[in-house]
Amino acid sequence: MVWPQGYGVVNEPLFDTKHVIKGWRFLLFLVGALLVLVAGPIMLLPGPGPGPILAFFGLILVLRNSIWARREFVKAKRRWPRFMYPVRKFLRKGWKGKRQVIWQSILRAERFLPRKWRIIIKWRRRQKRRRKRYAMARKAGANCR
Repeated sequence: MVWPQGYGVVNEPLFDTKHVIKGWRFLLFLVGALLVLVAGPIMLLPGPGPGPILAFFGLILVLRNSIWARREFVKAKRRWPRFMYPVRKFLRKGWKGKRQVIWQSILRAERFLPRKWRIIIKWRRRQKRRRKRYAMARKAGANCR
C-alpha cells in the first residue's frame, strides 16, 4: 500500500520487502528445526515410521534458509565425507546420483544379513553375467557377418 500523494509524504511502501523475506526465511528455518526435533523421538518408536523423512525435510528447510547451518554442514561434509555423501546427494534437485546412493545403501544394509538371505547381491552378479554373455554374443555375431 502506498500513502496518498500530496500530503508531504514520499511514496514509500508500508512494508519493506527485504524484511518480509527475512521473516519468511526465519519462519521456514523454525519449521525445519521443529521437524528435525520432532523426528528424533519418532525414530525411537518401534516399527517403520515417518521419522527419517521428517528429519530429511527439516534438514532441507534449515539448510536452505540459514547461512550458519550451511557453514556447519560444509564443515561436517569435510570432516565426515563418507557419511555426508548421501545427504549431499539427496539435498540436490533432480534424480542425478540419487539412484546410485539408494542402490549403495541397499547393498550396504544387505551386508548385515546372513549370506543365504542376500538376494540383491546374487541378483546383481547374475545381471552382470547376463550382460557379459549378451555382449560377447553380440560381438561374435558382428564378427560373423
